[in-house]
Amino acid sequence: MAKAQTQSHRVHHVVPRPSGGWAIKRAGTTKAIKIFSTKGDAVEFAGEVSRDQGVEIVIHGRDGRIMSIYTYGEIEPREAEPESGFGCAHGLILMSSDFDEPLEEFSEYI
Repeated sequence: MAKAQTQSHRVHHVVPRPSGGWAIKRAGTTKAIKIFSTKGDAVEFAGEVSRDQGVEIVIHGRDGRIMSIYTYGEIEPREAEPESGFGCAHGLILMSSDFDEPLEEFSEYI
């Protein structure tokens, strides 16, 4: 349990603030490490801090969804997979090669 808790504190989140701007928070905490007016400034600062401390950065979009994950140090890299939205079913839906061919059932109408 202590290892899981330690590992969660090795993650910094760049999150939108309800009152505007962006905050960097440690996983499992509510208090911001630092607050920025732009997402770009927050991501840049989080990158510097994370490289120095060897932690993972999770960047959220304005809607709160995870947009990107960056890793530094001993943490193994992983890709953020979209839960839903554009591209989430990429490669899962296949169409037959004769998809555009007319159907026999409709031959009398063609």
